[in-house]
Amino acid sequence: MKTLYLLRHAKSSWKDPGLADLDRPLNKRGRETAKTMAAYLRRAKITPDVVLCSTAVRAKQTLEPIAKAIKPPRVLLSKAGSMGSRNQNY
Repeated sequence: MKTLYLLRHAKSSWKDPGLADLDRPLNKRGRETAKTMAAYLRRAKITPDVVLCSTAVRAKQTLEPIAKAIKPPRVLLSKAGSMGSRNQNY
């Protein structure tokens, strides 16, 4: 049986209101939370076969410590906003 894990990006920064949504980074709390999530996934021995991640800065910053911790065999970046597009190749 296959298992689907859904993970939302950590807390993003609204410090610069002029940034485009895709360019918004994580704030300090978000960076710490991403590390905590990575540690949990490693301890729980959760390693998905494939990780699908948005190209949004905050999503990639959330993935960085997680990918280092669990070393998923395959990571695909998908242009933000097109995750459900029918013409994406996964």
